[in-house]
Amino acid sequence: MDVSGTITLNGGQFEGAEMCAIAFTPIDDPSLGSSSTTFNAKTGKFLLTLQDGLKPGKYRVAITAQAVYDRKTNKPITAETGEGMDYRVTLVPPEFNKESQIEFEAVPRR
Repeated sequence: MDVSGTITLNGGQFEGAEMCAIAFTPIDDPSLGSSSTTFNAKTGKFLLTLQDGLKPGKYRVAITAQAVYDRKTNKPITAETGEGMDYRVTLVPPEFNKESQIEFEAVPRR
């Protein structure tokens, strides 16, 4: 089934993020692996389509987003600012990714 939604970071955009993703892992059988999709850093919108979609059941949700920062300015490097001495920053706290306890139940539409 398709799943869509909007994700925010502290109520706003994922400033400077270059890679944002959301993953759904079956709670009853994590060995089945996760279904995941990327999302837009500015709008937070995502769509997990039927092709990659979820079967009915409960899932653990994990959100990841990274930004590349300039070592000299400590600001995100974007297409507008160009390249600089960079380092990666994980924008999402562990309780929303590695240590996530967020659950989602996929229920078929009727």
